[in-house]
Amino acid sequence: MPEADPFDRFMVADADRMIWGQLVKAWAKGERARPCSLDDLLEQCRCAGMALPHVADYVTELAFVQNDRNVLTIQLPPKELVEAGEAMLAEQDVAYPLPAFYNDFFRAPPPDRERLLELQAARIGEYSVNSCM
Repeated sequence: MPEADPFDRFMVADADRMIWGQLVKAWAKGERARPCSLDDLLEQCRCAGMALPHVADYVTELAFVQNDRNVLTIQLPPKELVEAGEAMLAEQDVAYPLPAFYNDFFRAPPPDRERLLELQAARIGEYSVNSCM
């Protein structure tokens, strides 16, 4: 079996990051039932109006981790993803990859409260699925 590409991972389109973040917030707050399978996850994304996110072929299961605030949770990324990210940054002339939504929020004038809530949703959504590079 060929080795999985460490950069082939769950990806949400830039245009859908706010919607994704709103879904994650709703799951976290118990306002929406968490999906029980990858198919259920994709269906919830579709129903929310998102383009279907990319799920790598090697992903076969879905798990949610939510601790109480008194528990420090340190989620370690897969070793091969850390190593591949280090190699990419050390060997190639590339900028550090940031989602496009950062450009929308870090310009003058500062965002209003509604846009700050959108930024929060986008960051929570990004945080919920990112593996460090």
